[in-house]
Amino acid sequence: MLLTYSLNGCDGTGTDEAGQLVVEAFVRPDEVPPSVLLRQTQALEATSLDGDLAGLDEAELTLEVEGRTVRYEPAGDGLFVPAGDQSVLPAGRTFSMAVRWAGGEARAQDRIPPPIRLDSVAVRAPETPVEAVLIDSLGGPAASAFVYLIEVELSWVPTLDPDSLYWVRAQLQSEAALSSGVVDLFLRTEEVKREVAYQRQATGSRRWTGVYALAVETPATPLPQHTLRVAVLRGTEAYARFLSSGDAPERREPVTNVEGGLGVAVGVALDTLRLPVSVAGLPGS
Repeated sequence: MLLTYSLNGCDGTGTDEAGQLVVEAFVRPDEVPPSVLLRQTQALEATSLDGDLAGLDEAELTLEVEGRTVRYEPAGDGLFVPAGDQSVLPAGRTFSMAVRWAGGEARAQDRIPPPIRLDSVAVRAPETPVEAVLIDSLGGPAASAFVYLIEVELSWVPTLDPDSLYWVRAQLQSEAALSSGVVDLFLRTEEVKREVAYQRQATGSRRWTGVYALAVETPATPLPQHTLRVAVLRGTEAYARFLSSGDAPERREPVTNVEGGLGVAVGVALDTLRLPVSVAGLPGS
């Protein structure tokens, strides 16, 4: 098996044009209105963050959810928090967000998805590691190593609508794992696709199987105890396009649903779980 490392990164606000508004907002089902983060882009040759927040504290930000208007106030460092009405936002509602500031106006629209809930998590690891060759960022062999390839199966309760247009991101994260953009081409630490495209189980749940790797020093080294975070996120096509374009080499920034700006203002549902993984007890195995 071949594993590779890549040192490539993506700056979501990298752009040739300075002074563009960047919005970061995630509206969750059956929760109170979220905090919103605003930033400005800078030219690529900028050497400091001066001006990154200039003028944003005077911005006017509103969230409208089918007739209900939530106004926001600045909390410092580009963060805006809802003022007044703190009642929850129901799933299934469409919303629009507007930001008026010295540089102009930005708008975004999306839908709040139904909540998502993990149904089960099964973790399977081999008794012994396999030998692998690590490749450096220039394509040459860097070193050999022994790795445990750990398979994780997630299942979750799907939407009741068989024709649902929602997308789901399934994800595995561990600080101990080998991880890079290229490694994930050979393994599978996350996937984003239409919810109806995931395998359906007899119980009705949707299922996804991912694989991550842990490196060890010798073939006799036991599986190190570590923490694994698993997550499933449900959102609309706007959220899926933002995620899927984030590491596209031909783009300076991900695809945005913000008119008059950059970033993302979308509805998203999330369920996540942190669990210890060790030889002594593999969850669901």
